[in-house]
Amino acid sequence: MNRINLFLLLFSIVITDNIFAQVFTNYTSEPSTTLLENQISSIAIDSLGNKWFGTMAGASKFDGINWVHNSMNLP
Repeated sequence: MNRINLFLLLFSIVITDNIFAQVFTNYTSEPSTTLLENQISSIAIDSLGNKWFGTMAGASKFDGINWVHNSMNLP
């Protein structure tokens, strides 16, 4: 493969990788101000814009500032 073809191949890989890239935000904080559990099984957003996260330990609601937890106390 000549140098021009190799350059075009590498250039197209770099360009398409950046086009389809997603941006993720990672939040860290004290354990008492986050989810009940790290493994999330479901996510929903209600009509008020609250984010609900379902885990095996219960549901957590985030309104953009505060967390509210609804834990399941199973026997």
